[in-house]
Parts: sequence; C-alpha cells; structure tokens
Amino acid sequence: MRAPTLKLTALARLQDEVDAQARKVFNPDGTRNRQVLLELSDLASEIVRICEEGSAEMCRLANAAYDLAMTK
Repeated sequence: MRAPTLKLTALARLQDEVDAQARKVFNPDGTRNRQVLLELSDLASEIVRICEEGSAEMCRLANAAYDLAMTK
C-alpha cells in the first residue's frame, strides 16, 4: 500500500503550499495578487486530480471486492 502513502504525502505537501500562498493573496495595499491566485488555482487543480485518481482507484477496489465476494 505504498501508493496511498505517497498520495497522502503529496496532498500534505500541496496543502502546505496552498496555506503558504493563501497568506500572500492580498498585497500590502489591499489589492489582490493575481499571480498568487493563479498559483492557488493550479495547486487546487492538482489536489483535485490526485483525489479523483484516488477515488477511481477506490471504486475499482470496491467493485473488485464485491465481485470476489459474490463468486464462489
């Protein structure tokens, strides 16, 4: 089960990056930092991609386990 550990590590790293970038969203003059917002968008997309892949893997696992349980 190495892959889930790697995914959790990647998600934790991405969350740390999101947290760091989120602190920089507003410039000192109160305006929004467009570049940081674009970086946050990219980070969020990467998080979604990892979660969707994990979800698809879990669906396959659930289906396979069910199929095995129903066969003799």
